[in-house]
Formats: sequence, structure tokens, C-alpha cells
Amino acid sequence: MHNHFAGLYNELVFNLLKKRFGAGEAVVFARLTHADGTRFITFVASTGVETASRLSRRGGLSLTVSGFAFSHEIEGVEAIQANQRGSPNMRAMFIGFFSIRTTHYFGKQWRWTSFFHLKGTVQGPVRVKEKVPIDKIPVCVRPDTLLNLGSEDAGRPGYE
Repeated sequence: MHNHFAGLYNELVFNLLKKRFGAGEAVVFARLTHADGTRFITFVASTGVETASRLSRRGGLSLTVSGFAFSHEIEGVEAIQANQRGSPNMRAMFIGFFSIRTTHYFGKQWRWTSFFHLKGTVQGPVRVKEKVPIDKIPVCVRPDTLLNLGSEDAGRPGYE
């Protein structure tokens, strides 16, 4: 029930902002929302200490099943694309592979390719446990992803 109250609060704030600044200018920055929260523009942020369990993919997958265009980037480019496509950036496998019935249970299923390892694609449900140095932490990309790295001697990124 507490998420319902968060939704009511977000709706109230959104309507006040819309009245004050106009329909196209209202955005709510909130700590909580719920499935119905996609009716109005909401950015969900956390001010708590991030732990491994709080950063779990399961939470993001659950949120995106409700239609929320979950993303990790702040500038909003991915959010615009998600809006145009009508599908979330991070999505449970059954959204992309609906005809495969085993993908409908999204609690422990993943498909990712480790960028640094030559093992190829890892498909779940499976638990992978490896000891790796910090410069070889798993970078998970979707199979056939094009990833622009720049040259090795580029130095610091231009956005810093």
C-alpha cells in the first residue's frame, strides 16, 4: 500500500507543477513510484546507500514490466528512444522473446555477453562466479552490440 501513497503524492506534485509551469514542462523527481506512475513524467532517484542487493537487476526488470522506461543514463537520450520505440531500455527477456514460454519467468533469467572474455554469451538460469581483477569486471552487453571505445591513447573522455 505504501507504493500507492507514493503514486498519489507524485500525481499531486505533477499536477501542481503542470499548473505552475505548463503541461510540457512538468517533471517529478521522486524516490518511489509504482506501476501506475507511468501516467505522468516521473524520474525516480535514490538517496540511500547503494548496496549490491539494492542495485539488483531484478528490481529494474520488475519496474520495466510495468512499462517504466528504466535507464541508467542521466542525459535522457535512451529515454527518448524508449519513448519512441514504446519499450523499456532494460527489459525482461519475455518482452523480446515472447513466443519462448520459458522466458516468462524473469526472476533468474539473463542473457549477456561478457565484453572482456572470449567465452561468448552466457544464458540463464545459471550462476556465474569468477574472481577477476578490477580492470576485468564483467561488462555485460547484449550479443552483437556495437560498442564505441575510442582509441587507446585518447586519454580522458571529453565529457569529464
